[in-house]
Amino acid sequence: MDERGYFSLLILSQQGLLGWTEKWAPVGSSSRVHPPKVQVYSRNPGEFGTANILICHTSNFHPPDIEIKLMKDEVEIPNANQTDLAFKQDWRFHVTKSVTITPQKGEKYTCKVTHGRNTKVYAWAAPEVQVYSREPGDFNKLNTLICYVRNFHPPEIRIELLKNGQEIREARQTDLAFEENWHYHLTKHVPFIPKSGDKYTCRVTHMGNTKVYEWGEYGYVADMN
Repeated sequence: MDERGYFSLLILSQQGLLGWTEKWAPVGSSSRVHPPKVQVYSRNPGEFGTANILICHTSNFHPPDIEIKLMKDEVEIPNANQTDLAFKQDWRFHVTKSVTITPQKGEKYTCKVTHGRNTKVYAWAAPEVQVYSREPGDFNKLNTLICYVRNFHPPEIRIELLKNGQEIREARQTDLAFEENWHYHLTKHVPFIPKSGDKYTCRVTHMGNTKVYEWGEYGYVADMN
């Protein structure tokens, strides 16, 4: 029986799917447990008050029994749509769930995935921020101020390095990069010579939320909000 035949048997045996894959999957296929890779993202840039589609894509998992819930403030969002379960030649499965949303400031959107006995929650995420200097923060010595921002989605973000509340125009920013879970990261940096009384901060705006993080003399990060 070729793979199409196996797939037909799969469709006819939905209620006994786990037992079927373990018994009938071709020799050399994957029968061990593989947890899903999960990506949570939106179809369009995330803007408050604008309709969008929240997407949770799960892939590379086995066995195929899985439950996916799209959540708003820890409550399941009704009327979400889920694609048919599909698989690749290595018998790893993938499926996507999506729902229309209109995000508002302060709301938290997540994807709750249960595979086997394991349940994990993945966020449509706010950024994590680190502000530090390349060298110890000694006054009157040339240094580099760095603001590292990671683990955020959607990718639209604004990062400003400030001296005494004024943006430092000479700052440079790395290219936007992402990890396997579609959470993004980037870095902004600038040479500076700290002086007594000066205040250096990093201002990050994401999804309409602005937070300010302060650099201290020893790379200390303070959330000022």
